This record gives sequence, structure tokens and C-alpha cells, in this order.
Amino acid sequence: MDKKTLEKISSAFFAENLMTSFMNQLDEALVSRVLDLQRQINSVMEKFSEMSVELSELQTKFSKDSEALESAFESIKKIGSQMESQLSKSGASLEQASEKFGSAIEQTSKTIENFREAQIMVEKINTIAKQTKLLALNASIEAARAGEFGRGFAVVAAEIQKLATESSAAAQEITKKVQQLSEMVEKSIEGLRTVGEIFEVFRSSTEKMLSFLKQNADVIAQTGETFKEAQLNFERQGESIKETYQVLQNANEKFNTMLRVISSVVRAQQKLKDVKL
Repeated sequence: MDKKTLEKISSAFFAENLMTSFMNQLDEALVSRVLDLQRQINSVMEKFSEMSVELSELQTKFSKDSEALESAFESIKKIGSQMESQLSKSGASLEQASEKFGSAIEQTSKTIENFREAQIMVEKINTIAKQTKLLALNASIEAARAGEFGRGFAVVAAEIQKLATESSAAAQEITKKVQQLSEMVEKSIEGLRTVGEIFEVFRSSTEKMLSFLKQNADVIAQTGETFKEAQLNFERQGESIKETYQVLQNANEKFNTMLRVISSVVRAQQKLKDVKL
């Protein structure tokens, strides 16, 4: 064997040993790193799988709770709508009643004015009766002076005096009755005013209750929308976790493929080493 051939054999042997060392290092370093990455990916996949299960359970529970709340919201909304309708009718009735009470107070006040006018008229009648009585007394005196000639006139004067006395008594009785009626009407007005104020309080409370029910309906609607948005958000998060899990699974499969390729290359190199020329 000449020197040149020996050098070629030595070079080939060195190259083979170098390749074998490189492949062993490649198998040891690259495969170990890939396996380490796979372990990390598997750990992350397990966490994502647990998150997916927990999120699915939470989504199921949230969906049931959301349905229950939606049913409760509908019931509250229905009751609120019925109350609003009834209160609207009651409010209209209370407003009408308040107006009627105001009208009644006004009419009753006019009645008092009429009583006062009647009382003034009675006072005038009483004044006229007093004057008539005085005139009748004077006529009786003159009839007495006239003697026999004034006897007939005295009878008329006596009747006039009697009528004046009765008119005065009647006027006093009427004045007394009118005064009593005026006092009764004034008390009635006070009662009507009190009832009117109570109706006004009820009407104001009804308006506030209606306003509260409308605001409550708005809040319920907003809460329902919030629950729907939250449910959609849960669904989106669930889809995102599934997509991420799928990406990790695909990456894991690619790493498995890479490991198989590396292992195949290493095995092929080892087989080449065993081939005898």
C-alpha cells in the first residue's frame, strides 16, 4: 500500500469518525432540546385542556344561570309592566279626583259667598222690620190720639207691628241658620282640602313609582344585555383556547415528525458506518 492510498484511507476514516461524532452530538443535543420543548408544550397543553374543561363547566353554569336570570328578568319586567299600567290608570284617576276636589272646593267656596250675600239680605230685612215696627208704633200712637176715628187704623198698625216682629224674628232665625250652614260648609271645605292634599300626595307618589319602574325596566334591560355580552365573551374565550390548543397540538406533531426524521438520519448514518467496503 503506497503512501497516497494510506492517506486517503486515513482521511476517509477521520471523516467517518467526525461524521459519527457529529451525528451522535446532533442526536444528543437536538433531540434532547426537542424533547424538552415537547415536555413544555405538553405541560402547556395540559393546562389549556384543564382551562378548557373549567371554562366549559363555567360556560354551562353561566348559561343555566343566564337562562334563569333571563326568566326572572322577564317575570320582573312583566310584573313591572302590569304595575306601570295599573299605576298609570290610578294616576289618571287620582289626577281626575284631585281636579274634582279642586272644583268641589271652588263650588263650595261660592256657596259660602252666596250664604254671605243671603246673610246681608237678611240683615237688610231685619233693618226694614225694625223700621216698620217703629213706624207701626208711631201709627198706633197717632191712632190712639185720633180716638174713635183712629180705631181702624190702630188695628192695621197693630197687624203691621205684629208682622214686623215676626219678620224680625224670622230674620234672626235665618241669620242663625245661615251662620251655622256657613260654618258647616267651611268645615267641609277644610275636609275637602285635606282629602285633596292626600290625593295629591298619592298622585305624586304614583308618578315617582312610575318613574322608578321605568328606570328599573331600563336597568333590567341593560343587565340582560350585559349577561348576553358576557356569555358571548365566554364563548369567544372558549374558541380561542381551543384554537391555541390546536396550534400546540400541531406544533407537537411537527416536533414528533422532526424527531422521527432526526432518528432516521442517525440510524441511517449508523448503518452506513457498519457497511464494509
